[in-house]
Amino acid sequence: MHALAATLLLLMGPARSNEAVLQSLHPEVQKRIAALQSKMRARKRRVFLTSGSRQGDPADSLHNQNLAADVRVSGMTSVRVAKELKRVGFTCAIVYYDSRGRPCRAAHGDLRHTSFADGPYAPGSGLKECPALAISKTGGCGNDSKGQWQYFRTRPKHLFRPRGKPLAR
Repeated sequence: MHALAATLLLLMGPARSNEAVLQSLHPEVQKRIAALQSKMRARKRRVFLTSGSRQGDPADSLHNQNLAADVRVSGMTSVRVAKELKRVGFTCAIVYYDSRGRPCRAAHGDLRHTSFADGPYAPGSGLKECPALAISKTGGCGNDSKGQWQYFRTRPKHLFRPRGKPLAR
């Protein structure tokens, strides 16, 4: 099996196809993913849903409210994927980085602070603001749980270099 296909199967799990993940999501999220797929198809790129709805406390994650998806787009880094998620109407897009400050391939998009969200993600709650980015606590980008990421509202200067300068060690 091609290495990329095998990686995607591992990310999505053997029983959850792209379509199954999509169908698990709120219709408003489905509409935005369809818009992203259409836009990327025109650019000859494929969209992969690496995570959709999950079981758990709705106050802990918008994945638990069916209002969030983790998305990869072929040939794009997390930074570009997050920009595209915002362009198709996600109210929050989180960029993922490895522990050295290199962008991963997937980004998170959700509908926090919309009329669809409940609890601390609801409009006017003043809680659960959208982080600017998440950095891996384990080193790489293959984390599969929220606890394996550290979330930041701004870019931590100690991890990111100015353009053209090496990363501090």
